[in-house]
Amino acid sequence: MSFLQHQMRLANCLSIERTWDTLRDGLTDIYETIPLPRDRYMQLYNLVYQYCTSNNLSLPVHSRSYLTGCERFGERLYKNLQDFLCTHLRNLAAEGLENRDELLLMFYQSSWNNFIFSSVVTHHIFLYMNRHWIRRVLEDNNDVFEVYSLAMVMWRETLLAELESRVTEAVIRLITKERDGEPINTLLVTCIKQSYIDMGVSSQRQKRSILDYYKRHLESELLCVTRNYYTVKSSEFLRENSVASYVNKALIQLSDEKGRVERYLHQTSMEPVIRVVKDVLIVQYLPTLYEEFQVYLNTDQEQNMAALFQLVEKTENGLERLQEIFEKHVLKTGLDSIEACADAASTESGVYVTALLRVYKKYKQFVLLSFSNHPFFVGALDRACQKFINRNAVTDASSNQTSKSAELIARYCDFLLKKSSKVSEEAELEDILADIMIVFQYLESKDVFQKFYSSMLAKRLVEHLSMSEDAEASMISKLKAACGALYTSKLQKMFQDMAVNNDLNIRFTTHLKDSSTSLDVDFHVDVLTHGSWPFQQMPLFALPGDVESCIERFKLFYSVLHSGRKLIWLYHKSRAEIVTTCFKRRYTMSSSMYQVCWSVCVCVCAEHSVCAFFCLSVCLSVCLSHGRDNVTFSHRLSRAQLCYSAT
Repeated sequence: MSFLQHQMRLANCLSIERTWDTLRDGLTDIYETIPLPRDRYMQLYNLVYQYCTSNNLSLPVHSRSYLTGCERFGERLYKNLQDFLCTHLRNLAAEGLENRDELLLMFYQSSWNNFIFSSVVTHHIFLYMNRHWIRRVLEDNNDVFEVYSLAMVMWRETLLAELESRVTEAVIRLITKERDGEPINTLLVTCIKQSYIDMGVSSQRQKRSILDYYKRHLESELLCVTRNYYTVKSSEFLRENSVASYVNKALIQLSDEKGRVERYLHQTSMEPVIRVVKDVLIVQYLPTLYEEFQVYLNTDQEQNMAALFQLVEKTENGLERLQEIFEKHVLKTGLDSIEACADAASTESGVYVTALLRVYKKYKQFVLLSFSNHPFFVGALDRACQKFINRNAVTDASSNQTSKSAELIARYCDFLLKKSSKVSEEAELEDILADIMIVFQYLESKDVFQKFYSSMLAKRLVEHLSMSEDAEASMISKLKAACGALYTSKLQKMFQDMAVNNDLNIRFTTHLKDSSTSLDVDFHVDVLTHGSWPFQQMPLFALPGDVESCIERFKLFYSVLHSGRKLIWLYHKSRAEIVTTCFKRRYTMSSSMYQVCWSVCVCVCAEHSVCAFFCLSVCLSVCLSHGRDNVTFSHRLSRAQLCYSAT
């Protein structure tokens, strides 16, 4: 190679140092936010490309290799960029040290926004180095960063190393000002938060959480200041105000803190910040709040109870003690309510059930409105009601303590479902029955209730005392929904028997007409299924002849209709209406069959000749068995006129 060719080659070689000087001038303009024309941007991008792809022969021979320019010069370019950023950020840090408080935050915000914009531009100018040299080095697990991440690391290790404590203190003071009710520029807090999060860049070897810097340098300091702030403020407020005012204030403070986190802190700070506020505002004052809760219960302060419940609900286990206080209070109120009317309630079922319902409804309203139907308080109300409904002053005074409550509730149902009930509207009756079912669900001796209710239902059906079939069916349906089909199977069978009896008596009447047979009395029979009705057979006695002939005629009819069945008559459950015709005025008397027989005997044995005419309406109960199955029947003699003559 000639000397001239050698000189030309040296002239064409790219000077490494001169290239970096040009790049440094461009980077200076970028980080000083001087507008960069498009052609200047492309020039800088090409310089990085040429720098990385150059095979500079002006280097010493021992420095040359067969590696590409990017691999040989990338490390030098990376080191030069790192030194430039370090110098630039040291100058910024020195300028920042001249400011304090909000002025420092404003300086930080402006510098940070300019820095991240400039770093994005620089990242794209050095894109070729990112794609080749940096990626290759990262594959070898070396601690290098892409250009933008490198800028974040240099900001953290250079500027924040000088300013971090001042910036953190200033931003916490700004948050404290807002807590005191002063308006602040929340964008400053947001900027600090985001910059601290971006400082979470770590190398492949370190692998720290991206939020590590934010939590160590901002969140932890904020939590400490928050605890101290609310400890002082809560103590001062409670000394000067009532507990009710404190509860409302604490709810507002919790809501405000949640809003602050949502506006300018990271979402992961929500749980620790709110936990600290709860510990200070609620947990340390729980004994005071529990005492105040008892006062609210004693004075029925529903709104204050609702506010206190909302506050204590925010703690982990605070509601457990609160629901214990509520349960004890409801139990005491229930026992006191029954004791106050014990004399009347022991004999008047309506007074007893009304007293129970009054207590339940009052505190059920509290559970719904003040406690938002929380499961803790629903359970507390249930346990308290179960205790005072089954054991109270009325049951304690009874010889049979376990069954007294069930008996009184069953008697109240009987009173409501009879024709003599003062409840005339079906809707009102339905509401009362629904209320009774509330009390029923707390009964421990539901089988005792069934025994009493079954006996009373049977009497209402046989003696036709029920207010309405719909009301009876509704009550049975409610019991079935509460206890299942097996619980009400006998009750439903009784109801079905009465419906079948109507058809049976129509067929009997038709049979008499078809056979041209007339009875001296109007005769009605109710056939009852044996085992479903709570009736027992009693000793039989001689009936009047006209009634006896009616029974024999029905036996014949029924034996043809159902062969193999045996009728067992229950005279003690039979009824008759006696109408007198021997006086100036007519009298109608409702009598048992015993009384009918006795009246007939008196007429027959009288010393004077008296013509007595009786108009009888008789109700007979009959029991029939077929094989091993027993079936109970009920018969009624309705309006029969007999004439008896005695001399």
